[in-house]
Amino acid sequence: MLNHLLLLPLFLLSGQADIARVMDGGFEDWTSAPVATGPEDGMVKAVRVAEDPHFVYLQIDLARPATLQGLDRELRIELDLDGSDRTGREGSAGMPGVDAIVMFSPRDTKDGSFDSGSALIGFNGRNETRTTTDALGVVAMPTHGSDRFEIRMDRLPAFRGRSFDGQVITIASNGTPTACPAFSHELKSRSASRGLPVIHDPAEPTNDIRITSWNGERGALFENPGPFARTFEALQPDLVLLQELPSKSGPEELKAWFDRIDGDQAWNAILSGGSLRVAVVSKHPLEPVPELAKVSALDPRGSKRFVRAVGGLARIDRQEVLVVSVHLKCCGRLGSSEDQKRRSEVDAIHEAVRTAVARIKPDQVVIGGDLNLVGTSTVLDRLAEGLAPDRSNLTVTEPIRPAGDATTTWEKPGQSFVPGRLDFILVGGRCRVSRSLVVDTNQLGDRWRRKHGVPEEVPSDHLAISVDVRPGG
Repeated sequence: MLNHLLLLPLFLLSGQADIARVMDGGFEDWTSAPVATGPEDGMVKAVRVAEDPHFVYLQIDLARPATLQGLDRELRIELDLDGSDRTGREGSAGMPGVDAIVMFSPRDTKDGSFDSGSALIGFNGRNETRTTTDALGVVAMPTHGSDRFEIRMDRLPAFRGRSFDGQVITIASNGTPTACPAFSHELKSRSASRGLPVIHDPAEPTNDIRITSWNGERGALFENPGPFARTFEALQPDLVLLQELPSKSGPEELKAWFDRIDGDQAWNAILSGGSLRVAVVSKHPLEPVPELAKVSALDPRGSKRFVRAVGGLARIDRQEVLVVSVHLKCCGRLGSSEDQKRRSEVDAIHEAVRTAVARIKPDQVVIGGDLNLVGTSTVLDRLAEGLAPDRSNLTVTEPIRPAGDATTTWEKPGQSFVPGRLDFILVGGRCRVSRSLVVDTNQLGDRWRRKHGVPEEVPSDHLAISVDVRPGG
């Protein structure tokens, strides 16, 4: 990629945000002792608390791996937000002054079943309001199954006092609670008066190979092209991996769509078949890879079905790059039928890529897309296993949001699911990753959007991820 604009906009030079935790599903930054430990026979084993001027955090350890938003019981975080017993109500395990309850896998009180997702109950005097957790800015990581989770909540305006109390409780199908001891936490830092500063600009020019992956949410790329086009124009990617294209779209139509972004640039495109198609688009020469033209997997009943995957061989300067766009089965939880389908899909993709790498012997391998990683994380491990040209594992890149606070790539206000990480780019071969970012245009702010002509509207429930790869090494 060749860019002539080399100056970083001044509004980005604001330094690292004063955050205590990066929401990435890693726990190296959790070193404090637990504030509560659960009973021997309980699901919750330990609870930790942290804070910074912007957020309040909890770490919750479970007795066994599970999907937080797909548990076999309800997990409640009951909060006395103002530290006062005189407001709120008595909690389900007797804690006074509960102002809000964050619930994961909420229990249906009619039949005792558990819904996927989350919910928020707030109390204001005698009034009780049930809404979605985005009202409290709740983020939980990792999105895939684990026995440990970190949960973040916006500090303002909810946490109003100098301290708050909390209690973590699980509710069985018959309504019986199992509670950890209640805890109290003093808020030692002063709450921030401003939002998080931007420290990464995804549109910063580069001479490296820029790869962007984006799930366009059921054909929105064609139905609402403006925000997509302006964002791609700002990013200036070399390679684009797309998911959820409509079945009626074809290579020529997709090529024409990208040609309109820059009248001097002729793009190339390869699409999969079926519905909700995936694609590889390149501003460099691109040819189909036969091994990835029609990837199929066996479902649990032994029937063959096509996998949403497609691959192309891009030639960038003197580099040959095998590029694969994938979209794995949606939904489910750890151990569900959907989880089993993702495993079979990634096995089929792995075999196809392995065969293609052995034949082509490319300089680099890139696999990216929407992995819907809400079950076992071994799906990601399998996708990386031994697929670099030298048979080493691919590197799972770690794109981070512009404020450096989280690696989440999916969010939809008003949905029962909290923001999570569903989208990934893996790379391997004679290259190294120089930068990887989540393109959250709302977090970038009005000034960035005006500079690049990107409208305020976010066109998809997925955010684009953008990875810069430097050839050689």
